[in-house]
Amino acid sequence: MYTIGEFAIIVKLNKKTIRYYDEIGLFQPAYIDPNNQYRYYKREQINDLNRIIKLKETGISLEQVKNITTDSEDVSMKDIYNKRLSEIELEIEKLKKQQDNIKTLLSTSHAERNVNKEFDISKGYYIEQGLIVYQKTEKQKDIHDIINNFYNYAGNKVKLSSGHFFKRSLDDNSDGISEIFAYTTNASEELDIKTQTKELCLRILCDSIENRDLAYASLFDYAKNNNIVVGSIYERYKMNDGKMQIEIMFGIV
Repeated sequence: MYTIGEFAIIVKLNKKTIRYYDEIGLFQPAYIDPNNQYRYYKREQINDLNRIIKLKETGISLEQVKNITTDSEDVSMKDIYNKRLSEIELEIEKLKKQQDNIKTLLSTSHAERNVNKEFDISKGYYIEQGLIVYQKTEKQKDIHDIINNFYNYAGNKVKLSSGHFFKRSLDDNSDGISEIFAYTTNASEELDIKTQTKELCLRILCDSIENRDLAYASLFDYAKNNNIVVGSIYERYKMNDGKMQIEIMFGIV
């Protein structure tokens, strides 16, 4: 058997780390001398510790490593690595979004926006009557996933006659986007299709995504100042001369 010093050299770890793995029940010595509490390790344990090291190097937490190494069932390392690879790809995607946001912030003016920016608010039947194909959304789901899932769902089963709309709710039990839908000219038994009624709305055509928050604030202010009760909230994105615009509509109860 090997002393902890010898074993540390063999596996290229420091003694402190090996002791810590013992303390948390992750990797224990083959024998502890009852007289001096010295730890001793067997040659067969080299592979066990190397497996732990390799798992840790993939970014898997020590708690997860412990669960994997103590699992009585036959765990496929290939499945573990594939799962971790998927997690890493999601992390990379998240970091790329953060990187893009930082680049955008660096390229834009740092001047404070005028929070009292004025918008043109109009009233009309901006939500028309017609058949719509719709899909309920999950709470806190990424907006890009919502869009992708909707178009994969609708697919080539029906012809969409409009771009997609997001539907939001002021209900305390709702969270974010509650529904995504688009108008269609034909029905399908394979999809969730219903008739959308004509709806009187307040509307702002927001000039940019950056001013979306101020547009919403203006609509809420207008509704309160004019004693208007807001029902459903609709949002649609449009391209105009290569620039993204947001059409925001508040249904009037």
